[in-house]
Amino acid sequence: MTVDWRGPARPLPAGPWQRGQEWMTRAACTAPDVDPAWFTVEESAPGAALQIAKAKTVCRACPVKLLCRIHADETGEYGVYAAETYTERTRRLARWRRLQHDLDLEASA
Repeated sequence: MTVDWRGPARPLPAGPWQRGQEWMTRAACTAPDVDPAWFTVEESAPGAALQIAKAKTVCRACPVKLLCRIHADETGEYGVYAAETYTERTRRLARWRRLQHDLDLEASA
C-alpha cells in the first residue's frame, strides 16, 4: 500500500498545529531582539546571506522547530522556516516527491 503524503486528504499526526497556531507564540523568532526581516528577506537581495544566516541561527535553537517545518511544508509560505529557506524547502519537497514517485513505480512493477 502506498501512502500519498502530497494530497490535501493526507492524515496528519495529532498535534498543536491542528488546533491553530498557538505554537508560534513559543517560537524563538518572536523574541524581542529578533528582527522579523531576517526571515522574509528576498533570497537574492544584496546582504540576504547574512540575514538568512541570522534567521537560521535563531531557528536552530527554536523549541518548536518541528511544528514550524510542518507549517512551512503545509502552507508553502515564503521565508525562512525551521532553518530552511523557501528554495531549500522546495528542493527538499521535490526530492521527496521524486522518491515517492520512484517507490510508486517499484510497487506497481
